[in-house]
Amino acid sequence: MSGVVVPVGTAPGVDEPGRWAASALAAVLAAERAGIAVDAVAPGLAAPPRGSVIALRRHRLTTVVAPHADALGFAPDVSARLLELQRAEVAGGLANVVHARAASGVLAAAGVDHLIVKGVALSSAVGRGAAVRGRGDIDTWVRPGDLDVATEALAAAGWTRRPDAAGLPAVGSGWRWRLVERIGNEMALDHPERDTVDLHWRLTADAHELGFDFDEALEGSVALGEVGPTVRGLGPLHALAHVAQHARKEHYCILRQCLDVSDAAGVCDSDDVAALAGRDPNVALALAVAAPLAPWLGGFGAPGRREARLAAEVHAELGSLRWTHAATRAVSGAARMPSRWGRESWLVRSAPTRSVALRHVARSVVPLRLVVDDAPWRHRRHAGGA
Repeated sequence: MSGVVVPVGTAPGVDEPGRWAASALAAVLAAERAGIAVDAVAPGLAAPPRGSVIALRRHRLTTVVAPHADALGFAPDVSARLLELQRAEVAGGLANVVHARAASGVLAAAGVDHLIVKGVALSSAVGRGAAVRGRGDIDTWVRPGDLDVATEALAAAGWTRRPDAAGLPAVGSGWRWRLVERIGNEMALDHPERDTVDLHWRLTADAHELGFDFDEALEGSVALGEVGPTVRGLGPLHALAHVAQHARKEHYCILRQCLDVSDAAGVCDSDDVAALAGRDPNVALALAVAAPLAPWLGGFGAPGRREARLAAEVHAELGSLRWTHAATRAVSGAARMPSRWGRESWLVRSAPTRSVALRHVARSVVPLRLVVDDAPWRHRRHAGGA
């Protein structure tokens, strides 16, 4: 298995450390898939360039790559530094597990059906270990009708609305709240000593973008005993669909999103993945984007013309460490964020359905013609929308 370099990061000016991080991730995934040591794959990989540790951190790959630092060619002192960073990430992940368990216990005691999604829940469900994910918000999904009970129960346990959301109407308080509920999908609840709970009444702002609702997801959910006795997460196919949707929304700005696609697809039945990709353009695009790093994903069928074109656009800058401005870096931590025009244009052009694209246009500055240029909806209908 020589020549591990993957065809991403080909745009002029894309950073060499980011390209190397993509190739390192590809080497680790290839070794995991084959059940062999990374040493057997790494000889085809160039030596880590200056800035590669920064690239791994910004693409949130430290905990995945650090155990293989020696095999990937890092100097002993750099390997030791990577292992220190890994331990810090895992410690944060363990704290996040404790806080997610506490929040889930509060909701369970209040009789609120709920699912923990993304983050430690996803990492646990795909078999990487919950703490490997590191620290982050606790994304929790409940039925819209349970929001009032859920917010009251979490408030009693110390999770309250952020000060910048204090002006929003109270849950269930008439037409103003109904407007918020219709156009939004989550609220952030902060705790003085624990991680923030992002309380979702929908997983996406557009109710039609995913082909399943809360009750379907709950029926197909899986127990996440590693996270907590009351914690349930999305089932394999629902998790893959959500990972694909979220990565598309974020413009595949970090390499870890490709890792999430590979991991989520890896715990699904192959026939089910192929069928899902056939009816969900988000999943078809996700497989096309992640395939250069995890070639086995190409076994689910060749991408359509549209998915191949969008994936090529992503691949050109995947791995970049460029930033738009310091505020984006501070708030998101993402390795690459497009300009506002670039982001909104991407959301319209990559939308899985015409209705989703039109809603993006209504909220953005991009022209309506992007909805009809090479429109994919003439050829395929997404199961979750128009």
